[in-house]
Parts: sequence; C-alpha cells; structure tokens
Amino acid sequence: MRIIQSERPRPLDILAVGPNGLIAAASGVIGVGGDVEVWTVVSGGVEHHSRVSNREARGLAFTPDGRFLLAAGPEKVVAVDLSA
Repeated sequence: MRIIQSERPRPLDILAVGPNGLIAAASGVIGVGGDVEVWTVVSGGVEHHSRVSNREARGLAFTPDGRFLLAAGPEKVVAVDLSA
C-alpha cells in the first residue's frame, strides 16, 4: 500500500486512476476550488497540478490513452493535456 500526499492538504473527495494504473488524479468537491493533482503512483510524486474551475471539480476521468484528464466542474468540462 502507498499513501500519496497532496501538496496542499485538503479533502480529496474524487479519484480517477489512469488506464495503465500508473497515474492517479484527485480533487475536492466540497468547499474548495477546482484544483486537481495528478500523481505517479509508483513514486507518489505530483506530476501535474491544475486549477480547472473556480468552484469544485465534480468528476474526473482519463482518456483511454492517458494523455488527457477530463475534469468536470459545475460550469464546464476541461481537458487537461498531461503530455505538456
């Protein structure tokens, strides 16, 4: 078992695991802005951090190839290019 720590401690209520199982993304949904963090599961290191909404993120999903993370907020869906 590996415990992955957020760079900014807060409730992380939603989780998505990449198609290869080697990356994971999480965000909070209650009372926090739409910040999403993506970790490499093996190292536990944060690989990407993005604010996808001024309000909470409500859903996360990786595309089948793992290149994009889709983050749904209350007003839009954002595609975050993880290869950039």
